[in-house]
Amino acid sequence: MKRALGFALILITVLCLAFCYWYVNKQHRLPTSIHDLPSDKNKAIASVNISPIQEKKIYETLIAYGMVTTIPSEAQILSVPFESVIQKVLISEGQVVKAGDPLIRLEPSPDTRLYVEGIMNKRDTAKSVYRLLKRKFALGLATKEDLVRAQQDLRMAEERVRNIERRGIDGITTIRANKPGIVSRIMVQQGQIVSAGSALTELIGEDKIRIRLGIENEDLPKIHAGEDVRLYPVNTAFPKAIKGHVTLITRKVNPKTRLIDVFVTPKSGSHLLLDEYVQAKIIISSHRALVVPRSAVLPEHDGYVLYTVKSGHAVRHTVYIGLENDKEVEIIARGLSKGEMVVTTGNYELSDGMPVKVDKAS
Repeated sequence: MKRALGFALILITVLCLAFCYWYVNKQHRLPTSIHDLPSDKNKAIASVNISPIQEKKIYETLIAYGMVTTIPSEAQILSVPFESVIQKVLISEGQVVKAGDPLIRLEPSPDTRLYVEGIMNKRDTAKSVYRLLKRKFALGLATKEDLVRAQQDLRMAEERVRNIERRGIDGITTIRANKPGIVSRIMVQQGQIVSAGSALTELIGEDKIRIRLGIENEDLPKIHAGEDVRLYPVNTAFPKAIKGHVTLITRKVNPKTRLIDVFVTPKSGSHLLLDEYVQAKIIISSHRALVVPRSAVLPEHDGYVLYTVKSGHAVRHTVYIGLENDKEVEIIARGLSKGEMVVTTGNYELSDGMPVKVDKAS
């Protein structure tokens, strides 16, 4: 009985060892036919979007922000030639005016009125003296020299009166625009007494508007007078580009912004608003090159890579980058040409030779 039990245990042990040996060999055995080889169907497939490599002109831009303003040397200042009281301001800042439009109505101040009355009185006195001497000369009671002197005094007094009348000092005067433009500043208000020569308002021609940009000091060497600029009003939902060019590069730090002021002249008819904020894209370089979307190029260590798609698989390429802007980048690499498809979305999960499925091609 004991011998039979021992034999059964040995048999069971042998069978267990045999089963284990068979199972292990089954898991690690080499493929014996092509059907046992792994296929792409069993590998992970990445979903990607692709876009063709283009050969075109690429523009490298420098983005800056600024404000629509005027240059003092190109503004027209309207002033008053005598001390006056502002009776009424007929305009508003930012208003577009035509030549001849009324701007400000004013009248002589009390002191000016006294001055005018004094001039008038001197003329009347000179007239009376001249008439009296003329009668005396006829009676032989005055010399010709006295008569000539009285006549000269009368002429001078009358010329002063005509000068007052030409300058409008004798009544209400309306200051008018002598050419079309935009009212950029108003320096007075109703009821104010202004001295002779004081500025009343400032006009700027629509073709004299400038954009003052703030540029970082390290970016200044990249900018040159005459370079093309694209301007975009900041507060517009879908702004259209307004062409312009760099006209003035200052060499002084603006104490308010701590940036360098660069002035841009917009294209005529741009209809920009004074004091409006704008974004500027200054074109600092351009040439023809192979160009891809920025999203196609991935940083790797000290360089860059991108992936193309060939026969349903990802192909890795090491590239150098040249000019770039906020949408596109120039690529420099051997083996790449115009029209090849590069991966723009899904490329972060790719490796060389990995199967891919194209979801969208642009």
